[in-house]
Amino acid sequence: MNFCIKNFYKAHGSNASWEWLERISPCVNILRHLTRSLNAVLGSNQGTKHAPPDLAKDIAAIMKSLKDLDVYIIKKGRVLDDDDPPVKDIIAVGLQQLTHGKTNPLKQYNKEFARLQARRRLIPVVPVVAEDEVTERREAETAPAGATTPSTVLDPAE
Repeated sequence: MNFCIKNFYKAHGSNASWEWLERISPCVNILRHLTRSLNAVLGSNQGTKHAPPDLAKDIAAIMKSLKDLDVYIIKKGRVLDDDDPPVKDIIAVGLQQLTHGKTNPLKQYNKEFARLQARRRLIPVVPVVAEDEVTERREAETAPAGATTPSTVLDPAE
């Protein structure tokens, strides 16, 4: 019952309060029985989640309508109604927004890119050591006195 109170009949958002919990707690058993009865009458457990809608038919209908009305097809002689505003050149408007707006995204991108390039060129405070050198140093530090490490072993062919 406690599980049902916390998970199924919980209040959402601003309604989540101790008053709601006090009001709903005595009703949990009745609500569970009511849910089971309705599910038995309707034939299945509908659950609490919705499946995502299948938009294939809607998109197909919209595409057919756009094609039938020649919406995205350039036609010579097509005119606007008298009360319609003139058509904007979307290429020019987009370029203007990219380069001359109050918030200039292209300028912001270039500034951030230059900052990251400068950061990449910084010399690290601690020198970067190759993994082989680190392994050799550790072996040399942990080896007993007088022992030889692979880097100090002489090659008999020499």
